Amino acid sequence: MSFKAVVFDAYGTLYDIQSVADVTEDAFPGYGEIITQVWRIKQLEYTWLRSLMRRYQDFTAVTRDSLAYTLRMLGLAYDNAAFERVIEKYLHLDLYPDATSALAALKPRKLAILSNGSPEMLDALVRNTALDRLLDATISIDAKKVFKPSPQAYELIGETLGTKTSPSRKPASSASRSSPSSIPTTTRPSSTTPSRVTTTPSAPSSSTPAPPPTRSSRAAPPPRLPPRATPTSSSSSTRKATRSPRKSARPLPAATTTAVRPRRAPAPRAATAVVAAAAVVRTTAKRTAASKPSPAPAACGRGVSKIVEEPR
Repeated sequence: MSFKAVVFDAYGTLYDIQSVADVTEDAFPGYGEIITQVWRIKQLEYTWLRSLMRRYQDFTAVTRDSLAYTLRMLGLAYDNAAFERVIEKYLHLDLYPDATSALAALKPRKLAILSNGSPEMLDALVRNTALDRLLDATISIDAKKVFKPSPQAYELIGETLGTKTSPSRKPASSASRSSPSSIPTTTRPSSTTPSRVTTTPSAPSSSTPAPPPTRSSRAAPPPRLPPRATPTSSSSSTRKATRSPRKSARPLPAATTTAVRPRRAPAPRAATAVVAAAAVVRTTAKRTAASKPSPAPAACGRGVSKIVEEPR
């Protein structure tokens, strides 16, 4: 894949912004490094804030405001001469050692700078470092009045170098949108207007189901059988009256109608409790017999039979 152009940032990419530390150290001994770092951080913050607030001022004003903030924050007194001497260094920043050789190796492609710097700052910087011999263009975002990383700032590259994407290199989605004849269209009902569907009655076909029978044509339901007599148990203490047979919600056909047998009532809870108690006593008796051989098992057996027989 061949590239038509290569575009660089200026500050921090081709030029070493930390090279202003020599001047700040001379003007403010002992504070040169911290001034350089805070100055750069505040410089970037001001560009972001001004882009968000849409209160654009060029990079020269941003650079001066951020330096003034840094000196006030550190509590350093300064005069106009020291202040202007530090600002002047931004027009004479040092190049990184490999910047010139890298640009020369990228020729014959188009080379350019796209920077937040104002046109006056960039032109002076490029001229003072002799990069104007290698660069085809020095682009400032001042033409769009918005700082990077706004997408509008990067539009200047194609407008200046003439490297806009040709129609043949457009994405597939853009190409499909440019030819509406090749796009299958579907009609959707509007979200605000409800869709109405009209149907035309057609003659009944052989596959059309027959209409449901009327009330008069339905077969009469079979007569209900009387409830079956429930046998009574002699032991009323252990048995409860059986339930009456269920009534069917829908009568069954005459051919399949059968009498429903009543359910048997569950065993009384008292009997269940007695059986459970007997099992516990039996288990206890076995453990006692295993540990102490004595006539206790016979007594335990009599006790168990007595407990089981009492409820009956």
